[in-house]
Amino acid sequence: MKNLLLLMTAVLGLSFLTTSCNKEASVSEDMELIQQIVESDNRSTIELSELPATVKTNVDETYFETYIENAVAARGLGYEIELGNGETIYFSERGEGLVSRRGFRHGHGPCGRGHRGTPVALADLPTSITDYIAANYPDAETKRAKTNDNNGNYFVLIKTDDGRVVLKFDADGNFIEEVSCIHHGCGGITQVDIADLPTTITDYITANYPDADILKAGQKTNSGNYGVVLNVDGNRVIVVFDEDGNFLFERS
Repeated sequence: MKNLLLLMTAVLGLSFLTTSCNKEASVSEDMELIQQIVESDNRSTIELSELPATVKTNVDETYFETYIENAVAARGLGYEIELGNGETIYFSERGEGLVSRRGFRHGHGPCGRGHRGTPVALADLPTSITDYIAANYPDAETKRAKTNDNNGNYFVLIKTDDGRVVLKFDADGNFIEEVSCIHHGCGGITQVDIADLPTTITDYITANYPDADILKAGQKTNSGNYGVVLNVDGNRVIVVFDEDGNFLFERS
């Protein structure tokens, strides 16, 4: 019996060691591929429609509080995705997220770690959160939720008659704020008062989105680009301008 227990312990230890080694090897391989994507001479900006469906689905489901600002393909290697909140994430050519074997994978930004978070089943949300939503957004449909891996805060995506809204709660389920898709708490985005937007931007919005309401605005610290969130007939539209106020592109 003693020998059997020793054998089982040895097998379990070997299994744990093998798993740990495999995980470390996978992370190392992912990091190497990311470095190759970053340093590739065969990089080009692509349209979002050219991204694999798995990439777009992963971002929509995991980074629902922001949006894809820019996508770069490194031919034969993978993709570099810049998000509206200042983070950059990477995928293999097959559309697999890179680095962590846990959940969504990799991101880096002003906070160091990504804001991938951990998905939370709607049925598992604290009652304080569901009660708050029911009381303050009675006609809303709750779409998805996650927790932030750094501090345990909850992010909940709801759909209202005025469009999609992301709500932020602390780890105990207490409401903190509505979060804009251009919001970043670590310095990647500087919030801009709507009244302080360059007139070239407000004039463009007035001319091209005459019935839109401007909800939020921010400026990225690394590029100087402005992101402006609009409510257009109940749908979220993000319009991005360069630091001189020239229109660049639109995102949903």
